[in-house]
Amino acid sequence: MTGKIKKASVILTALCIMNLCTGAGTAKPEAGSPGEEPSFLFADGDVVGFIGDSITHVEYLPVSYVELLDNYYLSHYPELETEFRNLGMAGYTVQDILDIYDVDPAFRGINKAVILLGMNDAMQKIPTEEYLADLEELVNRFKEEGLSGEDILVLSPTPYDQTCGINYDRNGVPYQTTDTGLLDFTEKLPGKTAQWGVAYLDLHTPMRNLSLEIQKENDRNTLTVGDCIHPDLEGHWMMVYEILTAQRAWKLGNLMEEKMDFYEGEKGMCWSFYPEILPLERDEGLERLCEIFPTAGTLAREGFRLEGLSREKSYALAVDGKELGVYSGRELEEEIDLAAAEENPLKGVMERAAELNRERHHNAALYRAALCAARAENPDLSEDRMRIRYTAWKTEDNRLREEIRNLVLEAVNREYTVTVTEEGYPAEELLEEARQAAEQAEKEKAAREAAEQSILWLKKKKFVFN
Repeated sequence: MTGKIKKASVILTALCIMNLCTGAGTAKPEAGSPGEEPSFLFADGDVVGFIGDSITHVEYLPVSYVELLDNYYLSHYPELETEFRNLGMAGYTVQDILDIYDVDPAFRGINKAVILLGMNDAMQKIPTEEYLADLEELVNRFKEEGLSGEDILVLSPTPYDQTCGINYDRNGVPYQTTDTGLLDFTEKLPGKTAQWGVAYLDLHTPMRNLSLEIQKENDRNTLTVGDCIHPDLEGHWMMVYEILTAQRAWKLGNLMEEKMDFYEGEKGMCWSFYPEILPLERDEGLERLCEIFPTAGTLAREGFRLEGLSREKSYALAVDGKELGVYSGRELEEEIDLAAAEENPLKGVMERAAELNRERHHNAALYRAALCAARAENPDLSEDRMRIRYTAWKTEDNRLREEIRNLVLEAVNREYTVTVTEEGYPAEELLEEARQAAEQAEKEKAAREAAEQSILWLKKKKFVFN
């Protein structure tokens, strides 16, 4: 196809919230310039270990924030090959992680660490000074393994939902006051992590604030599974949102820059492109979070704008022959969300990838539980004794990661055709118009080249004759 853009422009945008926040608190994203280069906490080739307790291990849900983050990177940065490794241990304190560190082969080989610990420390009433000392020792263990301060991200513990009505008996007496300890941890962590030279992010404050907000409607509303401790699916999505927001980057994918074979006719336009991003799966947890915290919708949104069409007419938008919907020129000009279109052929790719990541999570949770059980049965357990279990898990995990990687790469490395046609005008006819226009253009080009060759021949003959 050939053609010239006369009056329309197409923009595909996606918010990709990266660039690590360090120091004393959480930074909200500022509108960045589309030309700014994103800066990543997680880069190509990284093996990121997520060290935590049951809130990372997550045996109570089909997925954790670890795999949800993985899905986000897969969908928005498919060119990066990054391993997200779940190292959560249900029931563990920071000291318990130190005790298991040399036993678990899964700790070997990571070059980035994300640490989320403290809930069990607070529930066991471990003093803040002891918690911080243990955490510093864990940070130093990673540094001894070759990680620098910028390779380590410490997350504040998520809140114990102490204000939720579920936490009180019929006489108004709280079952737990664990959040008092967690608040003290969170208050001290910014200064300590700055001393240690590592990155820090406060999850406690935004999650507690959102919990207080939803409890204005019903005091039993909570971001936990109903035990005031473990975040539910929307709670895990909230964690993902906060982590990505703190990393702070904006990614702009422009279909006009990536366009090939653009054609504009009287009844519409069409072009080919290779996608820069894929639609993130919108599971029920993300949908519920968006209801109470609409800003989270930026996680999965793919804004598409098409300017210059008649604002009153309706147009069918299709990708590879699958109609995504019929929109007015006004709607296309103001922006539609491609990720929300059920017929988007790219949606199925990330839905399958998310399904495989849930399988990865299940396998990792089983391995972590086996390690917990083996350690409880034999306190002198060695790394060699765990290696058989580890090898079995890691072999299957590598296979699933490769399947996911191949799935995503195949999707982003193939060509797709976009058609935008006036309602009622078949896309096939527009594509045929484009084909004929391309053929005509090729004929005209060949005729021009032949004429130019003839002129050169005549000039050469004239020169020889003289």
